[in-house]
Amino acid sequence: MSLKPTPDREIKIDERSGIYHYRGTPIKGAREITKSLGVRNFRTAVQAKREFLWQLRGVDKTDTNLLFREYIKNVFLLERKRKAPATYEMAYYSVKAMLPFFETYSMRELSDRAWDEYVEYSQQINPTRLLKYDRRHLLMMLRRLQKKGIVREMPELQLKERATTRRRVLNSKEIEAILKHSKGTLKGLVLFMYKMGCRPGEALGATWSEFDLEKGIWDIPAHRTKTRVGRSIKLNPEVLRWLEQRKTLQWGQAKEIVFSSRLDPHEPVRRYNKQWDRMLVTAKLDAKITPYYLRHTFLTECAKRIRDGKITLVQITTYAGTSIGEFERTYLHIEGEDTKAVSTIMDGDA
Repeated sequence: MSLKPTPDREIKIDERSGIYHYRGTPIKGAREITKSLGVRNFRTAVQAKREFLWQLRGVDKTDTNLLFREYIKNVFLLERKRKAPATYEMAYYSVKAMLPFFETYSMRELSDRAWDEYVEYSQQINPTRLLKYDRRHLLMMLRRLQKKGIVREMPELQLKERATTRRRVLNSKEIEAILKHSKGTLKGLVLFMYKMGCRPGEALGATWSEFDLEKGIWDIPAHRTKTRVGRSIKLNPEVLRWLEQRKTLQWGQAKEIVFSSRLDPHEPVRRYNKQWDRMLVTAKLDAKITPYYLRHTFLTECAKRIRDGKITLVQITTYAGTSIGEFERTYLHIEGEDTKAVSTIMDGDA
């Protein structure tokens, strides 16, 4: 075995196998580095491995704020928590998934090649995981650094779109079974999504101060909506009755959050997947049904009313907090024959 020296005296490479050797020990993981350094502490070994990879990539470890691990911890996540608390949890889990791969990278090194390698790595770990949020948050970081002049060229971070299963409208039997077998907090979430077309995050983060139960009005603040536009909407009568009952139950506990967590009454419910899955099993429904099917069913029914001329497009998009373009593409399904009335407008005026 012939080891070829590298610019670093302590690092050599085996030309045949391509394996690097650090102080005479082949580098495969933290254990080997532990032996080569003569230490028994696992954290010390892991840090030594990071430093080894930084040396290979020519990363300046003294510029700590630009190391991926330090940047997301000290800059990015703190900024998201302050500016966008509603989407902070999404950003947290996204960067947590990217950390094992990018932790030995500098922010200056995040190129298209590095991204492609990450995509391949991620698909091996979890083939079903979608990477669109990882891409979104990584581009968000790089754009901020580009504005500061730290990153010169923005990578594209291309991602091959996967064919997604189109949501369908739930039939009356499925809706009846969901309403029957949903209990407690899940029942409230089902009512908000099916009767009012709410997004899960908008309902779960609701506080009592946002509701005027006497007038039946819900004022959703801008920072809690996906579109970052606040809206004031009328409550569905059944949802209003559920809220009145809920407030009676919580009155003696002085809870500010409507969907408060059992573990911490000052925090909203974060996860409801287990309760939803148990409900589907009890109701003997298709396991592929997700809560968003309820919103899809509501908005599809709204589209029918728009076509019948009973309500306007602006009313629905304002109520549901979606854009007109998105609603038209997903729910309205305008065809050629539907534009017949428009085609004769000027003839009627003549």
